[in-house]
Amino acid sequence: AFFDRLRHVADNFPTRREAARAAGISPDQLSRYLRGENQPTFQAMKRMCEAAHVSLSWLATGDGSRDATFD
Repeated sequence: AFFDRLRHVADNFPTRREAARAAGISPDQLSRYLRGENQPTFQAMKRMCEAAHVSLSWLATGDGSRDATFD
């Protein structure tokens, strides 16, 4: 499920605070995303995935590799 994949991305950071900082959101907002209380914005998820080197496509769909590839 999406929120399980989102937790996986957040777990790539030493702390939730650092994951939130990478996403450009507050730790409280990240917590709401992780609990499924709010839908995350595309930009926040893009920033967090880039910082964690996780594929945004994988986060969105669960298909393909988790690892991001950069050209």
